[in-house]
Amino acid sequence: MQFGAPAFLFCFFLLLVPIVIHLFNLRRHKKVQFSNVAFLKQISVSAKPKSDLKRWLLLASRLLGLACLILAFSEPYLRSSVSHSSPNKVIGVYVDASMSMSCSDGEVTLFDRAKMMATQIIDQFSLNDTYILFGPEIRSQQLTQEQITDQVQSMVYANDFQSFASDFKHIKKTIKKNQISEMHLFIISDFQKNTFENLSESDSVISSFLVPIQGCNTENVLIDSVWFDTPRRLKNDQEKLHYSIRNTSENPYENIPLEFTINTQKKALSNISLGANQRLDSFMTFQSNQGGTQSGVLTISDGALSFDNSYYVSYFLEDSIKALCVYQKNDKYIKPLLENEPFVDLNTTLFSEVNLGELSEYDVLILKNIEAFHSGFSRAVDRFVSQGGTVVVFPPTTLKDFSAYNAFLKASDLPEITGLDTQKVFISQINDNTELLANVFENTPVRSKYGRVQNVLQTRTSSASTAEHLIVLENQRPFLSSMIKEKGRVYMFYAALSPNENSFYANALLVPVVLNAVYQSVFSPSYNVLFSKHIFFDVDLPSSVRSDALFSVDRYPKGLSVIPKVKQIEHRASVQLFDALDAPGNYSLRQEALTIPFSVNYNRQESDLTPLSEAQLDQFAEGLGAKILTSDVSNFQASVQGLQIKTQDIWWYFILCALLFFIAEMCIAKFLKV
Repeated sequence: MQFGAPAFLFCFFLLLVPIVIHLFNLRRHKKVQFSNVAFLKQISVSAKPKSDLKRWLLLASRLLGLACLILAFSEPYLRSSVSHSSPNKVIGVYVDASMSMSCSDGEVTLFDRAKMMATQIIDQFSLNDTYILFGPEIRSQQLTQEQITDQVQSMVYANDFQSFASDFKHIKKTIKKNQISEMHLFIISDFQKNTFENLSESDSVISSFLVPIQGCNTENVLIDSVWFDTPRRLKNDQEKLHYSIRNTSENPYENIPLEFTINTQKKALSNISLGANQRLDSFMTFQSNQGGTQSGVLTISDGALSFDNSYYVSYFLEDSIKALCVYQKNDKYIKPLLENEPFVDLNTTLFSEVNLGELSEYDVLILKNIEAFHSGFSRAVDRFVSQGGTVVVFPPTTLKDFSAYNAFLKASDLPEITGLDTQKVFISQINDNTELLANVFENTPVRSKYGRVQNVLQTRTSSASTAEHLIVLENQRPFLSSMIKEKGRVYMFYAALSPNENSFYANALLVPVVLNAVYQSVFSPSYNVLFSKHIFFDVDLPSSVRSDALFSVDRYPKGLSVIPKVKQIEHRASVQLFDALDAPGNYSLRQEALTIPFSVNYNRQESDLTPLSEAQLDQFAEGLGAKILTSDVSNFQASVQGLQIKTQDIWWYFILCALLFFIAEMCIAKFLKV
């Protein structure tokens, strides 16, 4: 017999209290004077044996009743060895198939050792027993001994990272679903600290046994993350790739090779050094001279885990920026500024001849000196911005009807026009903290160097407006404001681009501001997806994609091609791949001429191989109500054969005995006459 709460056994010391009271009865005796006590003495002598017997019986019944209560609260149960345990048991085997188990101890991986030990455990039980295999991404079902042995041998690494707490919830659901009254659960794992900490929940139905597998070198260097400064990039442009590399070991590493490859071409090479438990955040520069889909991979070489030595990154490189200038009278100043830019494909058209249906084909829209926005044009421009386009507006100074402009500005949360200020004023503030103006000046000039402007439209700004004022005049009115609207941005100048009405056409700010607005209009988002059994992510779609379009997902450079489930909501699509992908890498979502690259990478939470310490493992086992078994290969089988398994709770027997003893006490006190 063993106890689930042996601490209650210390309460046996309380049984000394009734014994002391019985032996040292402190009741005071009252003396009564009689003339002759011969008869009383005779009665006393004859009654004393019966009185002593009654007191001893009362003491025994009380002590036995209290002792039974103490034993009941100590949760007693019976155990027997594996070979002598009751037949038709339910045996649960949990095999950790996470990526941390791919670590090798020099001969075999921890995962292979775990499968071998699971087989040895199964062999110790009977053919008549019921078996259930648990693990990450395993759909549990009741199996025979032969079936579970085959399933253990065919197990592969789990794609998805999840903590043991979530797996344990699944185990308890399986027990409840199958109405299992008792299960013997063997948990075989490296007990990685990231996965097994913060769990303290036992289950009276489960008798758990922990089999820790160690011996693997926990030193590891991993690529934690990779990113770009901005999603805007063009062909032949200088790129800056940031990376974060981490050393999880207590030892330093020197001269680790680091290589970045795009479309099988090596773009950057370097060697890095890391101190103990150090993180290195740095970058490398490269240049891509080919447009289209860019499939890159950053790799390092270290001797521990291999799954976190590569980090994939994919994006689409635009060959050029498609810009459209819509003007009322002439396209002077805009066409000379952009037509000779090597990456800008500029088209110009009169406002009266613009084709609203073709706006979605452009990246940036420049509106120059348009006197009035009709409702159809305003809606088309608003839709263009919402889908990710950039709009730059130069209004005419000769505005007569502000209402049409203000309707457009109000919809974009920009300051509304109230009149015209013909005075010459200095530009006093340049917001060089913004991306548009960040690199315009090498040194911040004095205010007079910004220049003066005139014929500036007066504005009224709502207190609730979130518009950003990039250029501000000395009268604190905005000269250039911007507003992000959904996926796009609107830049609004409050003065005309005309020598007859304003001097800004000759201002040195015009060229960098317009060029930056155009170059920053191109977005090449890099979609990074975590590798799991159920992959799903969202992407932006151009308006030209039909709602019933058929998509495919292809691996770079070639090989896998699958049909995903795509659900479109307006111009955004939710892509679901379930378990269609078998490995991380670079992929593309395709639909006719549309290509959206995305990369798939392993979750890095498995990269820290630090296991639970001996004290932490003991605490974990105590919280789970489990026993720790040795994982030593030579002693493991003997440890399993001599295993003691909880077979029956017997606390309620002691409760019943306690009641019987207390009833016996009452009967003795009432019916035993002295």
